[in-house]
Amino acid sequence: MGSDNVKERLQHAFQSFLENVEEFYDKEKEDIGEAVAHARERLNEIEDLTAEEAEEVSRHFVEHMSDIGDQMAELREGVRDAIQLDTNYITSGILERLIKVADKTTVGLMELNEEMARRIIENEGASQDEDSPAEK
Repeated sequence: MGSDNVKERLQHAFQSFLENVEEFYDKEKEDIGEAVAHARERLNEIEDLTAEEAEEVSRHFVEHMSDIGDQMAELREGVRDAIQLDTNYITSGILERLIKVADKTTVGLMELNEEMARRIIENEGASQDEDSPAEK
């Protein structure tokens, strides 16, 4: 029963510590290091803990925060990789469509050039026929 009581006290102390860090960090706009230091001071003042127990609560909090930071870094890296993959896929799709449009445009321009050349030749031929003295 004594160990359950200690466990409950430590859990309560951890919860109080977390609330204090949150208060100092969110409301007082302190950086996380200062918030932890202030929460540690308040923990020693308010809770009925030994110095060792207070240090244990602080250490567990810092370990949890480090674990969360590591997980966030892994998540951020995974999201970055996923976004890069999506970007490459989208870019590739856009490039493929642009190439298709460019190919169609190139073919259209070539056909237009051929048509213009044919018309120029026809117009020059008709013009030469009109200017020809044999017909006049």
